Amino acid sequence: MKATLALSFTLLALLGPSSVSASSHREMSRVEIQLDMKALPPADLGRTNDRLRAIEESIRGPVPLFRSFDPRDSLAETLNVLVDHGVVLDASAVVNFDGLEAWAPSGNRPKIAALPFVRRILTPIEPVPAGLFDSEGIELTRADLAHFAGETGSGVTVAIIDKDYESLANTIADPNDELYAIPVGDMFEQLSSGSSTFINAPLDGKGSREHGTASAEVIYEMAPGATIKLYRVKSVSGIEHAIRHAADQGIDVIHVPLTHIETMADPVGLGAGGTNRFTDDIDYAVAAGSVVIVAAGNEAVRHVRNQYEPCVACVSGGPDYICNDANDDSEYHTFDDIFRVALNELWFDFDHFDAESLEVTCWSAIEEGFDESKFKVRLVSWNDGSPHDDPICPGDSGVVPVSGTERNLGGFFQKTVNLFDADFDENYYFLSVRYTAPTPLPVWPEFRIACGLGVEETLVHNSAGSLSDLAVVASALTVSEIDSFFEDEVSEPSSHGPAGSGGLKPDIAGPGIVENYAVTDFDFVLDWTFNGTSAASAHVGGIVALTQSYLASH
Repeated sequence: MKATLALSFTLLALLGPSSVSASSHREMSRVEIQLDMKALPPADLGRTNDRLRAIEESIRGPVPLFRSFDPRDSLAETLNVLVDHGVVLDASAVVNFDGLEAWAPSGNRPKIAALPFVRRILTPIEPVPAGLFDSEGIELTRADLAHFAGETGSGVTVAIIDKDYESLANTIADPNDELYAIPVGDMFEQLSSGSSTFINAPLDGKGSREHGTASAEVIYEMAPGATIKLYRVKSVSGIEHAIRHAADQGIDVIHVPLTHIETMADPVGLGAGGTNRFTDDIDYAVAAGSVVIVAAGNEAVRHVRNQYEPCVACVSGGPDYICNDANDDSEYHTFDDIFRVALNELWFDFDHFDAESLEVTCWSAIEEGFDESKFKVRLVSWNDGSPHDDPICPGDSGVVPVSGTERNLGGFFQKTVNLFDADFDENYYFLSVRYTAPTPLPVWPEFRIACGLGVEETLVHNSAGSLSDLAVVASALTVSEIDSFFEDEVSEPSSHGPAGSGGLKPDIAGPGIVENYAVTDFDFVLDWTFNGTSAASAHVGGIVALTQSYLASH
């Protein structure tokens, strides 16, 4: 019966989002629904609490989780209500412990948002790698001594959860044997955009970069005897689902070199009353016996955390004329030293010198308890060919809002920006945050913003509490990058901050700059190295595989 159901779901997924007809599909939109786990129907709340207790007992005790949990079973009553509101829960839906991604009627969105157990509705976002691209780390970590002693990681399985696998077949076919041939049976792809189904499929050439391929190559070189399984995800919800899928497969080490920010670095899962979507899934995998290794992220120098402060002094004719020629900037967060520096000035010039355009992803989060719809974040630009002076305030003459980037503070945007205009004048980009309601608040919220360029890096401000939502989870092994010049120090870009269990994260550091066949011989965007906390966490993944193999055989 289970096999028949699984086959049916797979066939449904192959047909696309389902039973929705072509005409009605035009009225559907893809939504991500985050649940208020304390407001679930009583039966679902009971099952959720049972699952959380079982996971906590397994993490604290010596016995791994004795059974698996299916979110569709745990949230049965909740899902029935959502189906009644038109949410399509076929195989194209991703159902996680604390939320789901699915097709829903566009006109029903307000009714769905008003349901008592719905925390908020978002537009789905693609995952973003946490770092750039013969691992020098073999010698630095002394894995070569383990190899010499005959330890290769044999008998251990390592899963890599990524979105980009360019040049996988070419790397495998390298005459220098850079990476062993990974069978298609060990490759899992999220079937369609946001599908809950993983199928075995060739991953070569999937995605736009070699990020996952480079991770696999590092882990192979560190632990050449380990079995590598590759997961390709297409949404942030897919990361959650892939972690659980890998745990249910009995995989020993789960490596997630991806990053995402949507909370104020909250380590508590939605099921326990927090806001972090990844905690339940990482805890589930750890309770099942997996080690979950995540990149700390490289947000420390492209991250800002502030308390909103109205720019009340920035009006034309002020005592110091600090707002240049803006008429009124009082609705904006003060354009202080952090925001006043153009993002362009903080990008690594040698990385982007030849780039004409870049895809920018900016995440944001706002303190719980504030109405995020009253605060907006957006990108603004200023052209160095402008007759106006350099901007000092967000509303200065010559500052232009970048279309398609305004979002509620707490949301995200992805935008391709042009670095130069037709006259080769450079476009400079700034962040602006503004309050749109007419009545000032007695207390203003804290917020944080981090901007990234996929595997490339954007620098904003060096700030504590810059960990990604994956990296702040207490049960995850969070990895930072060792500085390439000062090998006893953590690199400046590596994110850091409080750990959910007390103390500080990251937990461990690894080598973060390596030359890699996958990126030096093919189409890697920077055409030089695989680096950042992605590479560092891949090295740690290999070390964990070697350690587990040794412990199992002694």
